[in-house]
Amino acid sequence: MPVETRYMRSDQHTVNNMTAYKLGTVESANLIELLIATGAAIYVGIRAYVRHADGSMDEIAGIRGQASAVAVLSAGAAATVTVSAGFEVREDVSLQPTDAIVIEVYGDITSPPSALLATYITEQLGGTKLNAGAWTVYYRLRRTRAVGGLSTFYFRFGITGDDSYIENFSWTLPPLLIETITANNFPMDYLPSPVKAQQLTSKVSGATIQLISQDYPLTMLKKDKAKELKSKWTPP
Repeated sequence: MPVETRYMRSDQHTVNNMTAYKLGTVESANLIELLIATGAAIYVGIRAYVRHADGSMDEIAGIRGQASAVAVLSAGAAATVTVSAGFEVREDVSLQPTDAIVIEVYGDITSPPSALLATYITEQLGGTKLNAGAWTVYYRLRRTRAVGGLSTFYFRFGITGDDSYIENFSWTLPPLLIETITANNFPMDYLPSPVKAQQLTSKVSGATIQLISQDYPLTMLKKDKAKELKSKWTPP
C-alpha cells in the first residue's frame, strides 16, 4: 500500500485524454509562479477527482462543486511562505487500473476560492482503490510588500524548497499473483534412432514459477546407439 508525497511538478504529460502538469513522486527541475490576485488576503484550495480512461471524472470527497483544503495568507511584508490545510478522503474510492487522480488548485480573494490556477494529474496508478485518510496540502505562496493594506500574491511550484505538494497520498496495489508448480514425476521415453536429442523446454507466462528439484542426473548417449535417457526427479 503506497503512502506517498505527490509533488505539483512544472512539466506536463497527457493521461486519459487530459494534458496537465504532473502530480509526481519526485520534484521537477523548473519553477513556475502564477499570479493569484491583489488584495488584503487570498485563499487557496483544491478539488480532487478520479479520471477514467474514457475521460470522464468523479469528484472525490470535499464539498462537491467547491474547493476544499482552504488556506489563507494575509497582506504584509514581502515574503515567500508555505501554508497548509487538510483534505479528508472520507472513504475508500474504488479504482480501475487505468484510472488517474486529478488535482485542481484554486486561488482567489474570496473563500472558498473559485479561480482555477493549475491542474495536475498522476500517471495511471494501476491500483484498486484510493485509501481513506487525511491528506495535508502544502501551498507555496509569494506576496509583495503591502501598499495601502494590499499585497499581490503568487502561487509557486516545481522545485525543491519552492514547491507545493500533498502528503499522505495513499492507494492500494492489486494482489500479487504467485503460481507454484511442483513436478512429482518427470518420465522420459527411449529416443528413437537416429533422432537427435533436443533440449526439453517449458515456458509459463504471466506467473511466478517456483520449481524445486533435488536430483536430476542424466546418462550419456553413446555414439551411434541411442540409449535410455534416464531422468530422476525427486519430489520435495
